[in-house]
Amino acid sequence: MPNTFHEYFISKTALPIHNVEYEKGCFSFHGVPLIPLVKKYGTPLRMYYLPSISQKIRAARVIFKKAMEKLNYNRDYNYCYCIKSCHLYDVVSKAVKENAHLETSSAYEVELIIQLANRQELNPDIQIIHNGYKTQEYLLKILELKSLIDNKIIVVIDSLSEVNIICLLLEKRNMNCDVGIRVSHYNPKGKYPHSSRLGMTRENVVNKLVPIIQSQSCLTLKMVHFYVDAGIDDKGVYIDQLKKVIELYTFLKPSFEELDSLNIGGGMPINQSLTGSNDYDLLIRKILSTIKLGCNKNNVLLPNLYSEFGKYTVGESCTTIYSVLEEKTQDDSESWYMLDNSIINLLPDVWANKQQYIVLPLNLWGSSYKEVILGGLTCDGADFYNSSTHGEPLMMPYLSDKIDRLYVAFIHTGAYQDSLSGIGGVNHCLLPSHKILFVDRAKNDELNEKLIDLNDDLLHPLAILGYV
Repeated sequence: MPNTFHEYFISKTALPIHNVEYEKGCFSFHGVPLIPLVKKYGTPLRMYYLPSISQKIRAARVIFKKAMEKLNYNRDYNYCYCIKSCHLYDVVSKAVKENAHLETSSAYEVELIIQLANRQELNPDIQIIHNGYKTQEYLLKILELKSLIDNKIIVVIDSLSEVNIICLLLEKRNMNCDVGIRVSHYNPKGKYPHSSRLGMTRENVVNKLVPIIQSQSCLTLKMVHFYVDAGIDDKGVYIDQLKKVIELYTFLKPSFEELDSLNIGGGMPINQSLTGSNDYDLLIRKILSTIKLGCNKNNVLLPNLYSEFGKYTVGESCTTIYSVLEEKTQDDSESWYMLDNSIINLLPDVWANKQQYIVLPLNLWGSSYKEVILGGLTCDGADFYNSSTHGEPLMMPYLSDKIDRLYVAFIHTGAYQDSLSGIGGVNHCLLPSHKILFVDRAKNDELNEKLIDLNDDLLHPLAILGYV
């Protein structure tokens, strides 16, 4: 039996793995030593390694290019970053610099793009895809953006009510607009709810939406779009839904000459356990071959492809780091390591979705180890992370009797956690927010750091609540 945490870890997993390395007492993430950063900035700390975003975008383009060449799929591939996965300027800006197209889901997200346009940071070739249920406020903001930039904009229609509103708005402004159709999907039997609230059924598309688009000269149908809640995979629900969407695309294509694009949605998987791995090449080949088979069967030209990868883009760029304050032993069988902030507040997917993460100590790898439960600081009974959520025994080093504090890192936490929990403001039990650190790498390999500390103004939460 291994005597130290280091021996235990390497008996199970070879290093480096999933952007993590531990060598000569130094824990690094994407090649960045983390102990110096937590010593410098403190915890809780959310660190984004920005070059990872560039690497993921470039890697996806290579994967699609190889699959298209292998399958003789001679059309264009367009990589979109869905802003909702992480709204932070430094993240979105990095994606824009890689010429990723952008996808929005609300009026405020459109405003972010307007801000980028005002800064002249949008590449002329960048396209904007507008998804989600569209209120009049959202549609007005889209048209404001459309009047501001020359970039290609596609409004993906989510319900019949949107069509009437957008046609009225376009007519008033003497404008035209490219549109897409979001196709609704059904979850497997036994999963509630069975239907999706987003998109439109095939029947409503064919019988109600298509006649409206055909009668409106201001609308040009360019895209068919779908998304499966479970994300992209090479089997099961996703492929079944893809086949249905391809059937609809091939049905619509003869009636709409300008229809030339299929949006396969998002949900590209990332590594969230040490034992996990993803064969992206096989996955994308399966998707492309399914599309090609359906189009060839109906003698329809292959569509250009769009994907909307949010978690894939930013998820693996980030780690969230806590300090362990103390150990609490409530009985002989369970050992609680109390963290210096809340898991619910900082990593809400753990609480809401029982999300598994790679969780590792940054230091004390030379110490003996044991199974623990990580406890958050709120009074909520669900504020913890344990072996059940982790998918295997959650092992941590024994705490040192010396001055050394144990630091714990949740790995690959870049997607949705800040969006869901919020940044700054009022948190559960009025606990302070985490600090956000962006690390970029210059051409000379020097690391550049930028810190956002939202706890400087301690009166801000009190002002929101009306106390000051």
